[in-house]
Amino acid sequence: MYLFQLISTINDDVSFTDVVEIWFLIPVMAIIVPLVYLIRAKIFASMHNPSLAEIEYELQNKKSIFAHFKDLFRS
Repeated sequence: MYLFQLISTINDDVSFTDVVEIWFLIPVMAIIVPLVYLIRAKIFASMHNPSLAEIEYELQNKKSIFAHFKDLFRS
């Protein structure tokens, strides 16, 4: 993102900066965001390593949205 802003700053003959660059940024972010999420998921799985029974219990247990957030921040 900063690279696009730097290029538009250096390139003075562009009349509108940060208008067209967002369209170039969308495909880049479409690749980077899922990649970062998958890396995060692999690190989380390697740290916590839940058993199959724990996963089934979490999927079958009906909770409110506040209970989900409370579970996310428990230690």
